[in-house]
Amino acid sequence: MSTIANIATGAIGSLLAALLIWAFAKGRLLAILFGRTGKLAMRFATEGVTRFNFDRNDYIVEPRDYLNSAKRSIDIVSISLSLPNREGRFCELFREKIYGDGTFRIRVSVLNPNSAACEVAAKSLDIPVKQLRGEINELLAELTSLKHSLPLERRHQLRLFTHDLLPMGSVIMLDAEPNSGIIQIETKLFKAPRTLSFGFEITAPTKTSFYRNQFHYWQLVFESAEEIK
Repeated sequence: MSTIANIATGAIGSLLAALLIWAFAKGRLLAILFGRTGKLAMRFATEGVTRFNFDRNDYIVEPRDYLNSAKRSIDIVSISLSLPNREGRFCELFREKIYGDGTFRIRVSVLNPNSAACEVAAKSLDIPVKQLRGEINELLAELTSLKHSLPLERRHQLRLFTHDLLPMGSVIMLDAEPNSGIIQIETKLFKAPRTLSFGFEITAPTKTSFYRNQFHYWQLVFESAEEIK
C-alpha cells in the first residue's frame, strides 16, 4: 500500500506542478493565488506598468540619477520643472550628456509663463501666479544660457519649448520610441503640496497599445508647443 500511496502522491504532485506551470505560462498564477489583487498585478505587467509612486518619497532613485540612465534621449514636459530641477541639477546633467555623446538629444517643454494656462496652473498649485511665472522664467533663462553656451554644432541636441495648454500632468521619457523606452507620468491633486504628486512608470516593449498611446499623445504636446530658438 505504501508503494501505491507513493505513486499516487507523486502523480498528484506532478499534476499540480503541471497546472502551476500552465497557469504561470498563461500569466494566471497571480490571479489564482491572490484573486483581484493578482489580476491587477497581472494587468499592470501586461500593460508595462513597472512602478507606481504614491508620493515623491516613493522614488527609488534621485531625479538626476533617473535621467542619467538614458542612453539616447530625454524628453520632458512639465509646468515649471522647478522642484525636479532643484533636486537634480538638470542643467549640469544636460551639459554632460550633450558633451558625452554627439547624438544624444534632449527636449524640454514647460508652460508658457505669459499664457492663460499659467494662471490656471498657479491656482492648482496653490501658489501666486507671479511666483509660478518667476519659476518658469528662471528655468528658461538657465536652459537658454546652457544652449547658447554650447558649440554651434551641438546646439541642436538641446531643444526648448513652451506650451499654452495643460496636459494631464508631467512626463519624463527616457530613450522613448514607439515600441521601446521608459515613460514616467506624474500628476497631483488640486492645491495639494507638490511633494504629494503621484504617478507611474511604463516600460516598453509591451503586449498592448498602452505604452504606444502614451508615447504618441505626449508627442502632440511638443507639436503644439512653440520652440525657443
